[in-house]
Amino acid sequence: MPTVPRRTRSKAALLTVLIILLAVTSSWVSIQRVVLHNVLHHLNVIPFMLAGLIFGWRGAVRAFVVTVLLQLPSIHQHWYRDSVDAQDQLVELGIFGVSGVVAGILADRERLERVHVEATRQELESVYTTLQRNVVQLKHAERLSAANQLSASLAHEIRNPLASITGTAGILARGQVSEENRSEYLEILTEESARLSQLLMRQTRSMSIFAI
Repeated sequence: MPTVPRRTRSKAALLTVLIILLAVTSSWVSIQRVVLHNVLHHLNVIPFMLAGLIFGWRGAVRAFVVTVLLQLPSIHQHWYRDSVDAQDQLVELGIFGVSGVVAGILADRERLERVHVEATRQELESVYTTLQRNVVQLKHAERLSAANQLSASLAHEIRNPLASITGTAGILARGQVSEENRSEYLEILTEESARLSQLLMRQTRSMSIFAI
């Protein structure tokens, strides 16, 4: 069985005490004290409404049944002294009970709506979290794609100066260059090396942007 929260038990106990107190006080007050007797009797609407608002329409029904059982002996006694007053008490108890049940139905609907809203909020939070994660993954994938494209472009640009350096170095290594052309080949090596250095620096800057 589910455990009833302590706070709920306390509220139920207070309502029960209030119902018993009203029933006992009404039975003690003489019927000749019409005003006080009617005031006490009309106060029964309070526990009915509270029971409906706190525990729903089922709580209002329970409060009504307990009240009727407790006050029925007093009403029965008054029936022989003043039947009209006893009938009024019964009718009013019925009206108060119906009011409590209506309040309980509205309270139940409001609680169900709150539960629905909370469930919707949690679902939206879950969707938002998933969306954020997907956006991060998409950005990461876009960065990888851009980095791959940049690497491919860089490899293409490196191919020509690297071929020039390789060819020139091979010619110089074989000693097939005259002294007049040696300076020209060395200049080619210097220019192509500087070009490669610039390409690598540009690549480094581009990769640092993707890392942000």
